[in-house]
Amino acid sequence: MDFAANPPGTWLLQHVPWHEAEHEIGAANADAEVAAALTIPPHSACLVVDRRTWRSGEPVTSVRLWFPATSQKFVARFTPAGARR
Repeated sequence: MDFAANPPGTWLLQHVPWHEAEHEIGAANADAEVAAALTIPPHSACLVVDRRTWRSGEPVTSVRLWFPATSQKFVARFTPAGARR
């Protein structure tokens, strides 16, 4: 499949729609293989996302995504429980 024209997520939803997804976000140091793939020094800090999907309780996908920590940023905006705007 050529994913340049149709991204993997879109293709999957058209062929095997999933009903539930989970992202687990953590951190780890890159081993030699990951470091080479990301062109970063070995043992560099990375953001790691484990993504899993299910359809009717049956697993559909499982993937681990690695990102160099220096290029990541999370922002959250929230209000206290019961606060009015």
